[in-house]
Amino acid sequence: MSKIQEGSKIQLFFQLSFDDGTVVDSNRDNGPAECEIGKGILLPSIEEALIGMLENEKKKLVLKPEEAYGPADPNAYMLVPLEQLPKEAREIGKTLNAEDESGEQRTAIVVEINEKTIKLDMNHPYAGRTLIFDLEVVSVSN
Repeated sequence: MSKIQEGSKIQLFFQLSFDDGTVVDSNRDNGPAECEIGKGILLPSIEEALIGMLENEKKKLVLKPEEAYGPADPNAYMLVPLEQLPKEAREIGKTLNAEDESGEQRTAIVVEINEKTIKLDMNHPYAGRTLIFDLEVVSVSN
């Protein structure tokens, strides 16, 4: 039976939860995800945890913000003129794709709406959060 190593192609079931128990993502109903270890598709801390695992092995992985998407940056907010956003995006908690000052596409969350502006949080939605991954290796090929 093959152990996961750098360059292994794997199939993996996962469930992602916040530390309060809220399930954020899972592929249990859609079939296993496929990836190659070392290609940067997964967070480095997840790849590191997978190294050495075998087919059918399960692992619970708890990642502090520094091991995942980092702490939330209190300066990662952007004010946008109200008229620049479509009406359906003008809702607190709405997630949008936005362009930051450098032209990079980022996920933004509407956090405040005023008469003339909307405040967007440009932090990654999981920044500042402890993440819990339940991992199950389905297959490994080296």
